[in-house]
Amino acid sequence: MREWVEAYITDWADGDLYDTGTTYSGPQEAFIERYPSALAELMQAFRSGDDEQIRHAGKRAGRAMEQIVREQAEKAA
Repeated sequence: MREWVEAYITDWADGDLYDTGTTYSGPQEAFIERYPSALAELMQAFRSGDDEQIRHAGKRAGRAMEQIVREQAEKAA
């Protein structure tokens, strides 16, 4: 099952999972519901021009998205 979950995560990240013709949007919707301030943090980091802040905000968002996709994959398995 672990391999299937990892394949699901990879497929989603690559844009290979679809719902209505576009990339499966469940993870994005869950991200916005759970972490609305993360989008503001990403924008603030970008506007600051500080590479360290941008990297930190990006990694945080990436980890959160991967966790959401993993949870959805485990439910689907």
